[in-house]
Amino acid sequence: AEYHVKQWVLTVLDILAAAGERYRRDALRAVTTVEKALRTTAFAGLSATALYSLYHGLYSEAVVSAVASAVALAEAGRFREAVERVRRAAEALYEEARELFEKVKVTLQRLVELFIEAIARVIAWADAHKAYLLLMAAVAAGLVALSYALDVYGQIELERLAYAVSLAPFVLGEAKAEDVLERLRKAGDPYKEFVKIVKEAGRSGARLPEPWESIWGRMQKLGAGEGRTLFYAFLAFEEALRTYGVYLEELRNMAKSKRIDLKRLVELREAEEESFRKAVGALLRRLNEYAEKHAGGDGRLKTMLEADENVARSLAEAERVELPRFSGVSFGTKAAAALYAYREWTLGGGRAYAEAAARLIAEDKTVELLSRTPRGAYNKALEHAKAAARRKNKREMGEEERLFEFVRRLFSALRQEEVKIVVDRLIEEGGGVLELRSKRVTEGGYAVYETNVGWARLRVGKTFRLELDPEKGGEIFKPLVEKAREMAGKVAVPEDRYPHMLGYMASDVAVQKRRLVMTTTQLWQLAVTWSLFEWKGVRPRAVVFARGGAHVEFEAWTSIDVLSRAIGGAVDVYGNKTGGSEWLEKVLAGWKELKGEEIRDWDGLKKAVAMLWSHVVDAVKKQINNGKIKTSGRDGEAFSLEEALKELEGLKDKLSDDKVAREAVAPALLLLQAERLNAEGEAPGAISAEEAFRYFGMVASAETDGDGSISAARKRVELASGKAAVALLWAAALAAYGIKPEVYRRVRDDFRIVARDKDAAALALLYAAHRLGAGTVITHKAVEAVELAPDAVSLRWENLRKTGNAIAADLYMSALGQEIKFNLHLHRDMVLLSLETTVRERAELAAGLLRALGVETEARKKGSKNKWYVVATTDQLAAGHEKLRKTVKAVVDAALRQKELSGVVDKELMEDWTTKLERGMPTWRGKKFNVGLTESGALVVRYRPASSADLDDVVPYFKEMGLREGEHFTVKRKEGAGYFYLKAEGVKRLAWLSVYGTEAQRRAAGEFLDFLRRRADVEGDEVRRKVEELIEEGKSRGAIEGIPAKKDVEFEWNGQKVKSTVEIRDMEARIEGEGRKSKLRITVKAVVDGVEREYTFTFYRGSENEVRSRMYVGADAPGGREEDAKRVVAVVKAVTGEEPSVRRLKKGQIRIVCFRSHLEGFMRYRKVYETAEKWLR
Repeated sequence: AEYHVKQWVLTVLDILAAAGERYRRDALRAVTTVEKALRTTAFAGLSATALYSLYHGLYSEAVVSAVASAVALAEAGRFREAVERVRRAAEALYEEARELFEKVKVTLQRLVELFIEAIARVIAWADAHKAYLLLMAAVAAGLVALSYALDVYGQIELERLAYAVSLAPFVLGEAKAEDVLERLRKAGDPYKEFVKIVKEAGRSGARLPEPWESIWGRMQKLGAGEGRTLFYAFLAFEEALRTYGVYLEELRNMAKSKRIDLKRLVELREAEEESFRKAVGALLRRLNEYAEKHAGGDGRLKTMLEADENVARSLAEAERVELPRFSGVSFGTKAAAALYAYREWTLGGGRAYAEAAARLIAEDKTVELLSRTPRGAYNKALEHAKAAARRKNKREMGEEERLFEFVRRLFSALRQEEVKIVVDRLIEEGGGVLELRSKRVTEGGYAVYETNVGWARLRVGKTFRLELDPEKGGEIFKPLVEKAREMAGKVAVPEDRYPHMLGYMASDVAVQKRRLVMTTTQLWQLAVTWSLFEWKGVRPRAVVFARGGAHVEFEAWTSIDVLSRAIGGAVDVYGNKTGGSEWLEKVLAGWKELKGEEIRDWDGLKKAVAMLWSHVVDAVKKQINNGKIKTSGRDGEAFSLEEALKELEGLKDKLSDDKVAREAVAPALLLLQAERLNAEGEAPGAISAEEAFRYFGMVASAETDGDGSISAARKRVELASGKAAVALLWAAALAAYGIKPEVYRRVRDDFRIVARDKDAAALALLYAAHRLGAGTVITHKAVEAVELAPDAVSLRWENLRKTGNAIAADLYMSALGQEIKFNLHLHRDMVLLSLETTVRERAELAAGLLRALGVETEARKKGSKNKWYVVATTDQLAAGHEKLRKTVKAVVDAALRQKELSGVVDKELMEDWTTKLERGMPTWRGKKFNVGLTESGALVVRYRPASSADLDDVVPYFKEMGLREGEHFTVKRKEGAGYFYLKAEGVKRLAWLSVYGTEAQRRAAGEFLDFLRRRADVEGDEVRRKVEELIEEGKSRGAIEGIPAKKDVEFEWNGQKVKSTVEIRDMEARIEGEGRKSKLRITVKAVVDGVEREYTFTFYRGSENEVRSRMYVGADAPGGREEDAKRVVAVVKAVTGEEPSVRRLKKGQIRIVCFRSHLEGFMRYRKVYETAEKWLR
């Protein structure tokens, strides 16, 4: 027995020795890889003594043993310990030859990266997944950046694929799509190689694997020229797509394990952006390469492979109705748009085209996406969707799919400030992880998960909600609540607030247990309703993750007494009534059914409407009989008028129920008002058309704010209801005021009331003129309404005359059957449009109509007298809609032509007015910015508000876009007002954000830059050129993904022009130190005229915050100082486009100096931009 034990021990020792020898061999392979990397870059051209010092350290027992241990530990799955051994190996080598490494500027960090990469490559041949886990462990330990780790892993995967392809014969019958792609990638001309593959398939009778069979079929239909262009665009897209999206599997694993690593998720989000940028860079490079290499004399191929990134982004974000305007875009632009669209959809967002693109790509039908027009591709995707629905019933998502969808939406929303705040708190209090623990299912089918963080739970179903305990939600989102409170304080509420209240109650404000309660995810809606209902309590209760992004959900409540006071007023201690709704009194007066009834509160109003219900039903029947209500199945199922009318008749007995009454009372009262319209004489309830339309606009605008949508592009305004009878009520109410509605059932309990074209414009006009918060709170609906509303307005002028020292005319504005007369004066210094009245409501209507035409103005009271006025001056009018500008310009032109008016106003000034009115004076969100150039040619963008409140409104918008006060803009506050100044650096930053920011930042920055261009056009060509120059400079920062290829550069040396051939191998940036004393080091590895060297440019800040870099050329460089200095100049010129300053000092020293302009040249490259931008901050 003892003998057998000894033999077994000896056998085990032999096995361990063999394994140890294998690990040592693997370690030597890794060390050799590091050696080659160093020898061909930083150590190139060094003496034999220096190289011996490197070898002595690299192959020392300490280094080799540490690497062998790391390999063994990684294979055993102990990755944390493995990366620790790697760190020790790098430290051992660095200490062994510290002086040498410092001389060639190789840091310890770089050594660690080289060792990690080398060991990962060794392990990958046996187990690629373990190599991935080793790289991720190195990221977790802070030894390498996540982007670097993903780059390494991507290269490993490509190398393994290429190796596998090289071993296996290419047999068409057995080949996969990836095999074809790899063969095409290796070919000199992929198109010729593809034709060769097709011929091979024809000879063998084999079919090409999809999607290659489809691409060939489409190429045959298009013909040789277009077919070849389509092929190159398709190939470039397929390559780019494989560069992007490797992170999704990790998100799926988190969902599967119900353990969401939030720290890792944040890292992946950053890596995703980098991955996508690389994919876009790869696509654009490939398209350019194919156009340059293979176009020959075919200019059309070059043109059709060009990709316009701005158009591509617009197409990726397009709705269905917008697709026809993209019908002529190139194949290259469609390929770029497809990549953008796929990303939008992957991250849980995306509109019509993005959804269509994602469906076609997922089904291997990318060829349909690229070969058809965008509208055609959308229709094709729709066909596929319908076919899929016919093949199988739509099934409910399983638990794992739902959790994956939540993780995906969380991942997408991590760049939003409100989500970052919550995630940071979850990381802090949950150890970096959100664990989904006990689960219960509600009656509504929602799955509710408790988490390891006591104050957060996840509710998953049709929506995805991270619910917060009231106390914690209030603490985390207190700044948002305060912001809404401040916004509410600036909203002007009319004396009779009940019409607006009624509209909001019909949509978003419910009555629950004698309380008014509203739930909203829109901060602007919380603010507007706060001003109206005077909320007693507001609490953030959840973060809701929707497809378009995440939103904080607020719950607000107050006593129903607020509503009762708005309806019936209050009675003081002396028995006097104050307040109450004048409108309700007029609408409900004169009905015999209500004789003797006194309506003081919500219950009384419900009872009154029930008593008048037969009149409401008759009013609906009248509109139906007159053919004013159209039913359609165009956008959904057909709507049954008979069924809805029957349901409507039965509502009378249900009006005591608050849930029914709050939705039905608003349109019912509007119908009753229409019956009182034009009542004769002084009869009770007599109401003028002007009053009726004003109150109708107030109710309808609030309803639209809650349950409506406005689309200027589609010329469509839509309201929604969950009941057929209520939808019919709203349709009849619209018809009663001259707006032709269309009603349809979208799905089971979702009914829509639609106004189109001119009717939509009329409804948009009412919204713009009467919405609560107009002029203070700007919303997406308000912007759409102002774009659509002018179609409903008519303008005319007459009676041109001289009045004192001015010229006057009468300007009439007609809308919805009403006409308002304005006075238009041409004074010696301005154009003035005005209206003065003793009726506040008329002034408010006039101001509302002007706002609907793009003129920001308000109705104001004149002193202590009961007079109201509205005014708009030259620049305000020039900022208005084209229809208004043309009318005012016609008056000025007529004044210039009339001889009897000559000399009243300076002719040259009037001609300037006509030019300004013709061009327009663009404003941004109603704000007027001054744009121009200084004497030195610098751009000036300044906003001078009328009040400090206006100034405070502007600043948050720019901060939300991603700009920082002090660095990108300055604010000067003075007593009463002040100014906002946007720096040139701010314009550049906005340009960068318009390309690389979050979806919200891209949209907001793009909107401001479009305004800035239009505003610059008004000031002339020089200003426009300067604006474009700054925008292009900003967009170029970080825009270049790859390192510039080999090129010849010409520069001046000792008074003569010389040339050098420069090839940039690599570039990286890092920050050393903190605060103002920190330095930015940019290291460039380059081969200049055959000599490979590494140069480090160290930028620092001067005493006046100027930026510069000084480099002293070493005497021991190949060829000496003079030659190396020339190489440095060549490198700087090749990378930045500008030559540096060369200064010769005593003792033969040469100093190379770079300035901020050179730094901005370096910042065009992705590898430098983000680090440099952080340092500049």
